[in-house]
Amino acid sequence: MTIIIKNFTPHEINIIDAGSVESKPEIRKLVSTKPVIITSIPSNGMLNVKYEMVTGDPIDGIPTRIKKRVGIDPIPSECDVAIVSGLYASATDDPRAYTVIDPVFDESGKKVIGCLAIGKVVNN
Repeated sequence: MTIIIKNFTPHEINIIDAGSVESKPEIRKLVSTKPVIITSIPSNGMLNVKYEMVTGDPIDGIPTRIKKRVGIDPIPSECDVAIVSGLYASATDDPRAYTVIDPVFDESGKKVIGCLAIGKVVNN
């Protein structure tokens, strides 16, 4: 049986072998100067959450807004695993939703070059 994995983030996702990554405690990040890419998953477009913003009551003179979820794009039925953004993940109860886990950065610690895994999203 073939598992259909689709990436619904705006960028390609590189899954990097943990053996080519080191932890840099001083910047609290995983980095790699020579990443070994296990697989790359191209973007299949974006799945979005739709919000409506309404004005809330000010707090100590500071304006507030209420962000109310009013819709969510469905994960396509032919997809077994959907890699989604953290925002989408927090809004869905679809058991096919996964996000990237353990991002890996370049040696400067400024640019994400991949991740070690994908993780299942469970909203309780």
